[in-house]
Amino acid sequence: MPLIYGEGEQAAFRRLRKEYADQHNLARDPQLEANIDQCLAQLRISDPRNDRSRIESTKGGLLKDSYQWILEHKDFQQWRGDRDSHLLWIKGDPGKGKTMLLCGITKELEDASADQCLISYFFCQATDTNLNNAIAVLRGLIYKARSVSCKTPLRRMESCWPPTIRRY
Repeated sequence: MPLIYGEGEQAAFRRLRKEYADQHNLARDPQLEANIDQCLAQLRISDPRNDRSRIESTKGGLLKDSYQWILEHKDFQQWRGDRDSHLLWIKGDPGKGKTMLLCGITKELEDASADQCLISYFFCQATDTNLNNAIAVLRGLIYKARSVSCKTPLRRMESCWPPTIRRY
């Protein structure tokens, strides 16, 4: 679905839901749509995609050579190829490059799996109380999952989810 310049976030979500419902012959319930809009508005403290862009611009841009090495690392390849492995854990001391590494990883994963799977991530920031706690992480992950799930048919997305999530 193409972006419409100046459309605004709420109008874009309404258009996404309408297009999704039209494609899947779903009846639209105005009350349900209002509840979804309200839920999304309450979930959104920050959009992880915007956070990634802000981080990249603040740090002077993303250099492909700074993260390319991990994409070829055996541990990363094993994680990426294993359907039972749903979590990639990157740890290290402050200032070692974890954030920029993850900016690159998330960008590459989103580009490589544009219509195949949901890629969900969140950037914590120790200096921002809105971005440094477990509730913020969960809200950000749910918001990101919900905001991109409309562009990928649900049946195709389910194949990417762990079995515990698929059970609803």
